[in-house]
Amino acid sequence: MKKLFLVLAAAVLTVSAHARVGDIAGTYYSTDIVTSLNGAAISAINIGGNTLIDAEAMVDYGFTVTWDSGARILDIRAASTTPHPPAVQIPVHSAGAALGHYYHTDIITLLDGSAIAAYNIGGRTFLHAEAMAELGYRVAWDASARTLAVTTPTPAFTLPLSTGAAQNEEATGAFSIRWTPELIARSGDAEYFTSILGFDGQQWYAHLAFYQNEGLFRAGALLNLLDELKYADVTGYFRPAEETYPLTAEHISLTVNGREAREIAVSRSQGNGHVDFTLTFTGIPPLKQGDLREVVFTVK
Repeated sequence: MKKLFLVLAAAVLTVSAHARVGDIAGTYYSTDIVTSLNGAAISAINIGGNTLIDAEAMVDYGFTVTWDSGARILDIRAASTTPHPPAVQIPVHSAGAALGHYYHTDIITLLDGSAIAAYNIGGRTFLHAEAMAELGYRVAWDASARTLAVTTPTPAFTLPLSTGAAQNEEATGAFSIRWTPELIARSGDAEYFTSILGFDGQQWYAHLAFYQNEGLFRAGALLNLLDELKYADVTGYFRPAEETYPLTAEHISLTVNGREAREIAVSRSQGNGHVDFTLTFTGIPPLKQGDLREVVFTVK
């Protein structure tokens, strides 16, 4: 599959010395393969025995599709937008019927930041469904049912930001953590607790765990501040999370790859020997851990 993807990408993303943009490159055909994207049927065609789907139509399946006319780049990214897939018509042509031509193009098509083989058909871009497997998508072919199911990978991960330890001095109630793949810098009370940044496939969160050691009892200022910001805890305390947004925005800042978290909500839980705070937030698009370039997390 990888060899196929590389060959197709090279063939599609470069125009040969003997072909010009807009020249006919070949013929595309109807297919009886039922293709789905994240569980919803999507129109498909066949080129050279490979299945292609309409790239621009992916916006109806929960993706963002952005066209940069200057750079001539079509940028497609998995997103958390609500899908509204259209009803797909049953093909009226028999499988293998010639439907028209596809053309040489200088448009570069990116899927989640990586180039993928694509074709120009009637001014629209069609991308190679099977090649999506090379970019982490699950592509399941059922030969007996003649179905091809493409599923967006769930980019769930946790990223350690600090590891708490017993402390000898009282916490100040503020900390700063800056993480990059090459370096992590911490200041203030960042060592008074264990913290992670996580994404569960739908929701971003940050988790702070204070354990029952010397550090916990010297982190009173920080614990008190987080208690003031919380909207819920295990005792049954609750207020609408949106009521706390102005206060959390005043005291908490969290950016991922330069994008600022919004609607930060703090909840508290605890168990035998530990006190935990979980922060949930919006404003950051879904990412895989390998896409992280910088995380900056501060409480003051």
